Amino acid sequence: MKSYLVGFLLLLPTLSWASTQDAVKIQQINVNRELGQVFIQTTIPASPAGCHTDTHWNYTFLLTNEADNAMYSTLLSAKIAGKTLSLVGFAACPSTGYGAVEELRWATIID
Repeated sequence: MKSYLVGFLLLLPTLSWASTQDAVKIQQINVNRELGQVFIQTTIPASPAGCHTDTHWNYTFLLTNEADNAMYSTLLSAKIAGKTLSLVGFAACPSTGYGAVEELRWATIID
């Protein structure tokens, strides 16, 4: 029981700064081919917290698998169509590539 409590307490600070942005639009998408990483800037200014120290970009993710490619396609189509999104972060930054921006967990097109 104590090990579960210690694990939860160690995880709690990480969970406390995971960001959520509702009803946003994408202003910029940057694909860094050298890093294999996508960067997103939305209509809501980025809020630095935890490892997220770069205030230009709101979210990032690495292009490493089919789920990442599907995320990129979803975001790109939302940008082109001017759709509104709900975005949720991981409360962590990538351990490889450029690690000063919160990693994107999921995206939902809401209109």
